Amino acid sequence: MYEVNKKYCNTWRNFFDIQDSWRNVLEVIIYYGIDLGNFSGVAGPGGFNDPDQLIIGDFSLSYDQEKVQFGMWAMFAAPLYISADLRTMRPQAKSILQNRGVIAINQDPLGQQAKLLTKACYIIVFNI
Repeated sequence: MYEVNKKYCNTWRNFFDIQDSWRNVLEVIIYYGIDLGNFSGVAGPGGFNDPDQLIIGDFSLSYDQEKVQFGMWAMFAAPLYISADLRTMRPQAKSILQNRGVIAINQDPLGQQAKLLTKACYIIVFNI
């Protein structure tokens, strides 16, 4: 299925619309960790999985939760779309979105998506 997506699309959504809540962000992270159908194996240059927009700067997430979402989306090699206005968001949120190190992970030329290695007591460890 995902091979067909990549044949005709550059990005594709494969989960529910994200909502402005930590619980929903965590559900997306877990879904990507489970990786049903091995969609991570298809992602790469020319075709990427899209876990939906970043909700950083929308005020429902804590600073640490915003950092987690940005880091995970970067490791998913996902498009980094935002739902907030950079001109009016809080400086802390803006600084997360402008983190060059995290952006460099996202923009890795190989475009490899992180894969779940292990999970223990709500801790999910990814390898890129």
